[in-house]
Amino acid sequence: MKSSSFQLSIATQADEAEILALNEAAVPHVSSLSAAKLASLREQSIYTGIARSSHGELAGFILVLDETADYDSVNFGWFHQRYAHFAYVDRIAIAPSFHRQGIGRDLYAAVIHLIQGRYPTLACEVNLRPPNLISETFHAQLGFVEVGQQDTEGGAKRVVMLTQDIQA
Repeated sequence: MKSSSFQLSIATQADEAEILALNEAAVPHVSSLSAAKLASLREQSIYTGIARSSHGELAGFILVLDETADYDSVNFGWFHQRYAHFAYVDRIAIAPSFHRQGIGRDLYAAVIHLIQGRYPTLACEVNLRPPNLISETFHAQLGFVEVGQQDTEGGAKRVVMLTQDIQA
């Protein structure tokens, strides 16, 4: 199945239970969220995109914030201290049964289309500990470059900070 058989749309409150379930299934590659925290992030997001299969199944999502977000994440804070104006991919998750079908690329393409001319930098982080080699490779293929690393959760996690310059 190719990504063209998926429909991208903007998430609504009605999608939050499915997004939360997919998010929790992707832990530790993304951080766990409560339903209230997800609702707050989605409401503040500049883009929360979802991909659904032709059968209506949630295949993946991406949640993007900008520097104006009221967000206590240490990783978001790292970028906030270093970049005045940026878009930040807080999380992306693809259901395992839909991996390698172009959904992640399509979601990122939608984000880049949205932010071109509005934000000079797209930022994200990827776990090094515990390792997330699939995500590291994926982001490198998209042209993200390392701009730093940091330990979180008392050293239980280490992340690589990545950015991509967005052409106007």
